[in-house]
Amino acid sequence: MMAKLENHSVGPLHPGHFVRKNVIDPLGLSVKDAAEALGVHRVALSRFLNEQAALSPDMAIRLHKALGANFEELMRMQNDYDIQQAKKRFGEIRVASIRKTGIGSEQQLALPLPWQFSRSCE
Repeated sequence: MMAKLENHSVGPLHPGHFVRKNVIDPLGLSVKDAAEALGVHRVALSRFLNEQAALSPDMAIRLHKALGANFEELMRMQNDYDIQQAKKRFGEIRVASIRKTGIGSEQQLALPLPWQFSRSCE
């Protein structure tokens, strides 16, 4: 039941906007009725539809089961939206550089990825 997205120059849509415009509104559902059908609080659904809250995996499953919305596509939309929002804040985030001193010069410290830790490190 996912409608094709139009090309937006402002970047990825928040999935709440997409669900409201392409699912909830066309079906003529109120937020209260949709929330009841989904088994969630009205406020939680309203915050999501009004782009004030992120899509949780649980909500994506509920939208998939109740309305036929594609679970994985909704989660990708949220991920794309989150990446876009993070890029907007990239320059605002200040951190200290973590460096390891080597002989004669500084080298950037390569931190292991979470799945590279051995069980003994936990």
